[in-house]
Amino acid sequence: MEEARLTSREIDLVLLIGGSSLIPLVQQEMTERFGARIVQVPNADTIIAEGAALIDALGMQPVLARAIGVRLSDESFYEIFPAGTVATPAVCNKTLNFFCTDNRDGEAKIILVERVDQQEITKPQVLAIPVSREQPHKHADHERVVITFRLDDDLVLHVTAKRATQPHGRTIAIHDLLFALNTREARTQ
Repeated sequence: MEEARLTSREIDLVLLIGGSSLIPLVQQEMTERFGARIVQVPNADTIIAEGAALIDALGMQPVLARAIGVRLSDESFYEIFPAGTVATPAVCNKTLNFFCTDNRDGEAKIILVERVDQQEITKPQVLAIPVSREQPHKHADHERVVITFRLDDDLVLHVTAKRATQPHGRTIAIHDLLFALNTREARTQ
């Protein structure tokens, strides 16, 4: 709620689902925070498993609901994964090379964004990595930045960036991606 900049008063309804919803302390805390806005779900402890079984039975799979990309230094958008990309580790796994265009502050900043219809939707996430402050020599490789994008089995996107001459870089994990479900019929069309 804090990240979405919402207060508990701005939440209309609360569904307590999953096994954790049966823990008395969780119920007490949620009742204190949301009061009568909590909706009772009769099968709260099994609804997640039922939903997963239904998704599997219908042949659905998660797809990215928004395009994921990098905002470049000229403010343009470089798409890494388009909206509708099947959200599996095998598909959402890419390594790309970029070049730091302004290394005067000793950092290359990778600005990650999600877009829908030419508009950035989420707050950009910035991954800063150290680069040399020296002006590049004719055949120098130090301003080249290698970025790896990898979605894991839990649908968390891990972005690792490093200077080409470094053995290791910095990584951020993006947990709040938006997904949709795609059916077998939609995939074959």
